[in-house]
Amino acid sequence: MYPVQLNLNQKHVTIIGGGKIAWRKFKKLKD
Repeated sequence: MYPVQLNLNQKHVTIIGGGKIAWRKFKKLKD
């Protein structure tokens, strides 16, 4: 799995190596 750092309190999201696909997956998890 790709390294993922999520800090929702500060709304800072760092997804490494995933690109748009990982971002979409994160958006689904967030919803």
